[in-house]
Amino acid sequence: MIKQCMVQFRGWILLHIALGFIIQALGALEIVKLQEILDTAVAGSPLKTLTALIVVYGLLRGAAALLNYVDEYPSALLANGIPERLKVLALAKISRMDYQAYQNIGTGQMIKVIENGAAAGGGMLNSFVLQTLHELLPTILFSLIFLGFYDMRIMLVIAAGYAVVFVIAGRLLKVLYRMKSSILAEQEAVSRYSVRGFMELVVFRLNKRYNREIAAIGASAQHLVRQSARLQMIHESFFAIFEVFITVIKVGVLLYGVRSVVAGGTSPGVLVALIMFIDKVYTPIAIFNVLFVNYKLNRVAYERFAEFIHAPEDRNLHTGLAVQELRGDIELKDVSFAYGNNSILRELTVSIAGGTTVCAGRPQREREVDGGEAAGGSAQKKRRLHPAGRPRAGRTEPGQLL
Repeated sequence: MIKQCMVQFRGWILLHIALGFIIQALGALEIVKLQEILDTAVAGSPLKTLTALIVVYGLLRGAAALLNYVDEYPSALLANGIPERLKVLALAKISRMDYQAYQNIGTGQMIKVIENGAAAGGGMLNSFVLQTLHELLPTILFSLIFLGFYDMRIMLVIAAGYAVVFVIAGRLLKVLYRMKSSILAEQEAVSRYSVRGFMELVVFRLNKRYNREIAAIGASAQHLVRQSARLQMIHESFFAIFEVFITVIKVGVLLYGVRSVVAGGTSPGVLVALIMFIDKVYTPIAIFNVLFVNYKLNRVAYERFAEFIHAPEDRNLHTGLAVQELRGDIELKDVSFAYGNNSILRELTVSIAGGTTVCAGRPQREREVDGGEAAGGSAQKKRRLHPAGRPRAGRTEPGQLL
């Protein structure tokens, strides 16, 4: 399904990634030009030289701002288009879905699975894959290239930092993954209870079931709120740990750079450029780890969505003859029908006259025995007969076809 989305939006995806590389290249060049401006000013160069560098710096910033604006359209289109496309695919699946599988999921749970799955699929593709290729990868690539021009020893420190960041992210991911599974289950439970309460108003009132339903929703919602709060705190702890780590790196580089400037080995502009490039290198790493954690968490919701998409389909939809027009009576002779183990009809024999509408329902006493669940059905002469399934026994006579 995600591959289908990528094929459908491939033109916008390529444009989005290309703009990202150009924007990040301009950002790296801005830092280099700023370093040249500072060093030129400290060296006491002519104003004309400084002015030329400042003009180039301004043009780079202006070009980046313009491209950022242009990039907003493909960014917004992909962010909204991918989840909506997945919802359309879900609706197409419902049109072919086996009715027994549909009943097993339930309307409320199915709605939540589709909503969570479409949002998760959009997050996996747009927030992780595309953001990595559009922003994080080019930022890291250009920053490392320019850092290597200034000081290779700092590159080794950054490499060691990568290892620390990934170890921390891996440990957090295991905890967050378990919590996300629990939260999704609670969300689907709350949706199931809520939708059932909305749809079965008459039955629940007559059988005084609302107090029990409300209690069930309240318990699930309370647990959901607590788990969501814990998930957020653990998720944000990564940023706190990462910020402390980056602060230590910056202080170390600053001490090293100041000593080098005092000794005459480095210019002030180079020191400023190093600090700025460290931010540009490590900030994408922090973002990538957070996106990777979110990607893994989104996979939990998307896998539930994928299970729904791969549910059994109704084979009867594409078999039999289409009835263009129906004339005469409909007769059922000793017909038995069931959904799974739930028997609906037992040896039913009935004749329905043409042009009439018949409604079949169980007595109130039987509905109360089944816990208040309403059951019924109707049969009406239509231009096209489209049964949800075939009877297990008996015979149907649709009348004379024209």
